Amino acid sequence: MIYLLVVILYLFIVFIGDRISGELIFIIKILFISGYLIVEILGEKKRATQYWRLSPAVLASVFTFLLSFTITNFIFIIPGTPFSNLFYNKFGSEPFPALNKTLDLVMVGAFFMWFGYKSKIGNKLFNFIIIKFTNLRSYFRKSYRLNYGVIILLVSVGVLARLYAIKIGIYGYSQTQEQIEEYAKIAQIINYMEVLTEICLVATALVYFANIKNLKTLILLIIITIVQIFFGILSGMKSYVVMPALILFVSYLVVKNRINKTLLFSSVLLIVFAYIIIQPFRDFRNIDRDYKSDPAYIINTVVDAYNYKGYITSSDQNTESIFYSFITRMNYITDAARAVQYKDQIGLSESDPDFKDRIYSVPFQAFIPRAIWTSKPEENIGGWFNQKVWGHSEGTSIAMSPFGFLYFAGGYTFVIIFFFIFGVMQKTLFNFLNLGPGGIIVFISLLSSIVLLDSSVNTIFVSWIRNLPILIILQHFMLKK
Repeated sequence: MIYLLVVILYLFIVFIGDRISGELIFIIKILFISGYLIVEILGEKKRATQYWRLSPAVLASVFTFLLSFTITNFIFIIPGTPFSNLFYNKFGSEPFPALNKTLDLVMVGAFFMWFGYKSKIGNKLFNFIIIKFTNLRSYFRKSYRLNYGVIILLVSVGVLARLYAIKIGIYGYSQTQEQIEEYAKIAQIINYMEVLTEICLVATALVYFANIKNLKTLILLIIITIVQIFFGILSGMKSYVVMPALILFVSYLVVKNRINKTLLFSSVLLIVFAYIIIQPFRDFRNIDRDYKSDPAYIINTVVDAYNYKGYITSSDQNTESIFYSFITRMNYITDAARAVQYKDQIGLSESDPDFKDRIYSVPFQAFIPRAIWTSKPEENIGGWFNQKVWGHSEGTSIAMSPFGFLYFAGGYTFVIIFFFIFGVMQKTLFNFLNLGPGGIIVFISLLSSIVLLDSSVNTIFVSWIRNLPILIILQHFMLKK
C-alpha cells in the first residue's frame, strides 16, 4: 500500500510540473525524494535493529542518493553561494527540464533499489550460493584470531605491487594513457595485489576491536593504516586517503555495534586533509612536463603544490573553500543531467561507447584476460564523457553517475532493472554479517562497491564476480580456527 501511495504522490508532482516553475518543482522533488529515503531508513531501523546502520541500502540512500542527488543540490539554488549560477552556466537559460528529468530517474532508482532490497530474493540468493550450491558456511572463520604470518606476507605483496605500479606509471593520478595501454595485460593482476593491504587492514581492525587488544595486533594495525594513508597520498586520490579511517570506523561499528566518535572525527579530519593536499597536487602534476612517477618526486610535488597554493591562510576562508569543494565533489546532479540531455538531444553515435554491450558482456569481462581478448573494453568512460559530452579538453575524467550510464544504456527500463538488482545484491551482502568474522571481512571489503555505486555500472558486477571468491579464500587464511 505504501508503495502505491509513493507512486501516486510522485506522479502527481510530475503532473503539476508543467504548471509551476521548473525551479520550484525541482525543490519539491528534492524534498519528496529525501523524505521517502528517510522513511525507508527509519523502516530499516525497525526491521534490523542490531545492524541497521550498516545496511547497504541505508548507506546507499545516504551517500549515493541524499548526498549526491538531493540535499547537496541546495548550494546551487540558494542565492549567495559560490555556485548559485552553476546550473545556468552549464545548461543555459533553461536548466531545469534536464535536471527535473534526472530527479525522476533518481526517484525511480531509489524506489526500485529499496524494492529489491526488501524482496526475499537477496536472502534466497545468499542461501543458494553459500549453503545449498557450495556449502561454504563451515569454510568461514568464526574466531577473531589473526594469522600474523599471512597478514605480513599479504601486506608486503601489496606494498611491492604498488611500488612497481608507480615505477611503470600505472598508479593513481600519476598514470598516463600510454603507460596504461602498454601494461594493460598485467594491470589487473597488479591491482589485485595492491588491494591485499586494504583487506589485511579490515581483518586486523576486526581482531583488534574484538577485545583482542594485544601489542602485536596494535602495532600491525598502526603500520598498515600508515601504509594505506601514505600510498593514498601517492595515488592522488582523495578516497584512497580517507578509506583507511572509514575501514577502521566501520570495523569498530560492526564489532561493537556502536559509533566510535574518535574514529568518526578522524575520518572527517582525513577528508579535510585530503581536500587540502590532493587538488593542488593534481594541478601541479598536470602542468609539470617533467613529472616523474616516482615516490620521492610525488611527495615533493605534493609539498611544493601545498606551499605554492598558499593553503596556510585564513582558517575561515579555508573552511568555507573546503566545505563547498566537498559538497560539489559529492554532488552528481549536473553530470547525470548532462548525460540525460546529451542522449535526448544529440544521441549516441557508432563511435561512442556501447553501454549495452558493456553490461551484457560482464561475464566475459570478468573471466577473459586482455592478453586473450585484445579488443576488451577499457574503462575510460569518464574521459569520453569529459571530452565528448561536456566538450572539455583532454586530461581529466568525469563521472556521469550510474544514472547517466544506465540512461545511455537503456533509459528508464535499465534504471528500473539494475537498481532492483542493486537492492538484491545489497541484501545478499548484508547476510554475510551472520557468518562471523570471516563473513564480516567479505562484507566490509565489498561494501563500498554497492554503496558508492560506480558510474561504470559494469565494473560493479565484474568486481563481485572476481572478488567474492578471492575474499572467501583470503578470510580463511587470514584468520585462524
